Amino acid sequence: MQCVRPLISLLFVVTSSAAVAADRVPLHGECEIEFTSIEVGQAALRTPDRFTRSLSRFDLEFRLSTNGEVSTHDLRQFAADQVVAWNDPDRAKLAEIVASVRERFSKLKLPLPETILLIQTTGKEEMNFAYCRRNAIIFPKRYVAYRPRKLEEIFVHEVFHILSSHNEELRRSLYEIVGYKPCPEITLPPSLADRKITNPDGPSLRYYIEIESNGALHKTVPLIFAKSRYEAARGEAFFDYLQFRLLIVDVMDDQWKVALRDKEPVLIDPDDDITPSYREQIGKNTTYVIHPDEILADNFMHLVMQTKDLPTPRILEQMWKILQAETNE
Repeated sequence: MQCVRPLISLLFVVTSSAAVAADRVPLHGECEIEFTSIEVGQAALRTPDRFTRSLSRFDLEFRLSTNGEVSTHDLRQFAADQVVAWNDPDRAKLAEIVASVRERFSKLKLPLPETILLIQTTGKEEMNFAYCRRNAIIFPKRYVAYRPRKLEEIFVHEVFHILSSHNEELRRSLYEIVGYKPCPEITLPPSLADRKITNPDGPSLRYYIEIESNGALHKTVPLIFAKSRYEAARGEAFFDYLQFRLLIVDVMDDQWKVALRDKEPVLIDPDDDITPSYREQIGKNTTYVIHPDEILADNFMHLVMQTKDLPTPRILEQMWKILQAETNE
């Protein structure tokens, strides 16, 4: 029986090592996914970044459910407080998703960071949406219950946001596929600035698209904003406030400014029949059209998941030409 003890000890070491290794799984090239501890996840969400620096008054009040005085520090702490630990079954399920995506990525050349943090939260900090912050993907806990195919699609969508945010030149090339080009950061007038709704995956107003409306050509930036100021007592849901429009900007002497009519910003509804050029440029492969990063993230998902019979195949064809590995024809 004495010879059994060394064997048991060896098995314990191997099992423990496997459990530690499971916290990091390979994704693509040198890039690995790290299932974060609560401490690492909280530190990541407490750190200021392009998202927290772009937040409006509405962003803070709605996310914190208050009309009182709040700051970005308060929101960062609230987000950190929502981090939860990965249990073994959930980590195992996501590890299988990552392994599947790794195989799908094999024919692509994706300059991803060495580590992508995978943080699990209650979802309360961002309306139960998946989103990214710097090199972290944040998944609400409810997502883990999704069927594997849907979970894989969401994961691939979020990986695109990491890819885009870490590679400016690549981002520009991909954005041009759907008609978007870079511009200086657009400063909103007070009537809109406080009501801007900030998307963590597209927090700035630094890309424009030219559209034709009523026979005239306009430079526009995509803008999501609240229909009214947040009122905590009313208890309205996020989508009760949400509004998406294209904001017209004027360019004079290299100065980009919001176009005003009767001292009010000029907004175009992209769903109006008078603006078909917007849909013609961004394609019809997704209804998630509030920002070029979302449009392309969904198209990237279709490319990776090999979705068939899409209405605008040219977008995937052009993405493939840019993202395919050098060894492929």
